[in-house]
Amino acid sequence: MSSQSTYDRIDILKSIPTELMEVDAILEDIEGFRIILTDSKGECKLRIRFNDPLCVSFCSEGILLKDIKTRLPTTHGPLFIALESEYLERFKKDSLSLYPAAQHYLIVSQEHEIHVICQDPPLADWLLEPVNIS
Repeated sequence: MSSQSTYDRIDILKSIPTELMEVDAILEDIEGFRIILTDSKGECKLRIRFNDPLCVSFCSEGILLKDIKTRLPTTHGPLFIALESEYLERFKKDSLSLYPAAQHYLIVSQEHEIHVICQDPPLADWLLEPVNIS
């Protein structure tokens, strides 16, 4: 899916921990689609929300994570946008170009990568704000 994609970091909030966070929960209910990330010490929790995602792909394969990390501009921060995306191009073609504004977002954690195609940019907020950032 991501073999030909390139990414750029999105600065969603100030004070993002320098280490990659862990997936605490992936939720979809009346409040919408959200991903909750936590640091390894449980000292902060970050919520990333997507309004009506069109497509979501979740991967926890370690070998793929090594590959994706080599194509990221930095591993600081969990959220990236695809500048070029084979996955998005295939989605647009398969959906008969019904979603021309769709973008490909990537959330990278310690153990997972989550690809989200959505027309609206994600929103983020702290559920538990970090006190000291390393």
